[in-house]
Amino acid sequence: MTTPNNEPFLQDVACHQLTVHQKDRLYRHLSFSDGTQDKAFSITTWPYHLCISGDMGCYVFSVSQDMCAFMHSDSPQLRHDPEYLASNLTAPHSDDQSVRVFDYAPVHQAIQEAFHNRFDGSDDDPDWIEALQEQIEDEFLSCTDRHELMEALQFWDADTTGLDLLGLAQSKVHYRLSDCFIWCCQAVHWGIHQYYQQVVSAPASA
Repeated sequence: MTTPNNEPFLQDVACHQLTVHQKDRLYRHLSFSDGTQDKAFSITTWPYHLCISGDMGCYVFSVSQDMCAFMHSDSPQLRHDPEYLASNLTAPHSDDQSVRVFDYAPVHQAIQEAFHNRFDGSDDDPDWIEALQEQIEDEFLSCTDRHELMEALQFWDADTTGLDLLGLAQSKVHYRLSDCFIWCCQAVHWGIHQYYQQVVSAPASA
């Protein structure tokens, strides 16, 4: 399991307060906010389901009957791998763009490395090489959308340059979990940790 950096998330929720709207066995409704809508979220559970909704998105997980207990740990850190949680989504689908986004960085890196391997120390016309470099920077490395990037690469002259950048890019296509989804996974674990600390494990009033 690769644990995401928890510090930015903890800064986002540093002033969040827990409000318990419902606590009836497996049926719970908890909300967390600093009094504004910024990064505010709610956690709702019912048998075999947990929903987090709010400023950063809405996701529904289903793994066990008591999802609150399933997500709980003694630490506010992530207990479960976000990839595992994504595989247990009931809504949206795990391939939805709110869950996974095109990871353009490896594609950009592969294009740059291929270009430099081909032309560094080359006897080709320096002005031509410079023009190709500008084309790569202006038309390809500025694209963060998969469809836009692949469309732009169709106009690359693979025959003349000896570089099949389109084929290279297609071989490097990868989708990573979105920042919003990972944030919400962190929020579920942190929120339930707060709930157990402040409500479940809190000493009864005299």
